[in-house]
Amino acid sequence: MSKIRIKDKLVEYDYVYRDVKYLRYKLDENKLHLVIPTSCTGHVEEYILEKEDWIYRNVVEYEYPSDRLYDDDYSAGTYTIKDRKLKFAVEYRKVKYIHYKLYEDRLLLVLPNSYKKSVEEALEIKEKWLYRQLLKNEEYGHRLDEECRDISLSNRSQGQLKKLCDTYIEKYSKQLNVKVNRLQFRDMTKKWGSCSIKSNVTLSKSLAYLPDKLVAYVVYHELTHLIVLAHNDAFFDIIKREFPNYEELDKELERYNYLINKL
Repeated sequence: MSKIRIKDKLVEYDYVYRDVKYLRYKLDENKLHLVIPTSCTGHVEEYILEKEDWIYRNVVEYEYPSDRLYDDDYSAGTYTIKDRKLKFAVEYRKVKYIHYKLYEDRLLLVLPNSYKKSVEEALEIKEKWLYRQLLKNEEYGHRLDEECRDISLSNRSQGQLKKLCDTYIEKYSKQLNVKVNRLQFRDMTKKWGSCSIKSNVTLSKSLAYLPDKLVAYVVYHELTHLIVLAHNDAFFDIIKREFPNYEELDKELERYNYLINKL
């Protein structure tokens, strides 16, 4: 196969001439295949560069897959900033501006479909900010390591968790005069639960690791959303009736979330 440089990537390609009406481009992993009409008289590389942005986007998303960013063995995208290494993945989306979503030492870089420059240039734009955030995240991790030193995770089965949640839902539904339409459990990495306008409640399977009081608090929190959807004063007035120390409970949830994410 031949090779062509597209921005900061060296892309392999091959081509064939056929009796077809239009040029066809196909990317197999990060290799480009062209079917060129026999009527075309231009240079192959000219045809490739006509689709430069599309090819680059697809190659980048293949090389730096966002769905594997948090896997333990992820090693595709690594960017060095001073004395720190940052793992990153890339997605192109229909957005107006670049989004930098950093978690600990891993970055999801969301680029607009219209973005014309290279991934490395997008990282360089925010290099100083990323470095500061990496240091802050390290400091945050050290603090939580210390705070979590004496915390242990519960070891419930999903069946035990459902039974416990059913108990709290029955209790707090009567107390708040609400009715849950449907309860479901899912793997949730960002939240402990959610509530829809149709009165459907979703709870994280990770609640199985929490002590009873925190499971109760999460359930009460979600049932309160059946009354007030927003996190406003009215919402927290209801929360304080049952959990006046909710701010401390939120801090505890943060610690447990940190421990669970380290599993």
